[in-house]
Amino acid sequence: MGKSDAILWNKLITGDKIAFDKIYYRYISVLYNYGRRFTRNKELVDDCIQELFTNLWVKRNNLGSTNSIKPYLLVSLKRRILRQLSIERKSVSFDQLNDFRLEYSVEKRIIEEDRQAISVSRMNQNLAKLTPKQREVIHLKFYEQLSYVEIAQVMQVEVKAIYKLMARAINSLRADFITMAMFIICRL
Repeated sequence: MGKSDAILWNKLITGDKIAFDKIYYRYISVLYNYGRRFTRNKELVDDCIQELFTNLWVKRNNLGSTNSIKPYLLVSLKRRILRQLSIERKSVSFDQLNDFRLEYSVEKRIIEEDRQAISVSRMNQNLAKLTPKQREVIHLKFYEQLSYVEIAQVMQVEVKAIYKLMARAINSLRADFITMAMFIICRL
């Protein structure tokens, strides 16, 4: 997106309502899906997205330039959701607040087959074993298709830390996959 994002962003800053609408419609579903990874409270996610876009428009004159809108919006939404959750649950630790959910979903017709239903169940179990940050990095890389640099921006850590998180997550999933494959082979 790079260049087109920069152009769209600059138009937003100058008050172009059409550019604002394009940004909204381009990213609303991505933001909603990402927000739902942090909480099951649909209204909270909706409110945070609404607040994000309201503030984006109101404070557009104070915005800096960007070549990538998606990471900017994801970071902003994450902050808003975690802030709201911390207000609601004052005694909860940050790691509990940041309980990033990643669920593996497959079309209904595929799930009906026993072997694939077992695979989906095992994949969800394996993903559940990952830390919240590992689940988040998997989601951002493979579902949102962000670069490692963009993921580092969203998660507010160094790029090197993202590489480590991804490596640990993949190694964990790989080990579980090998165990699952052995289980399936033994059942044949």
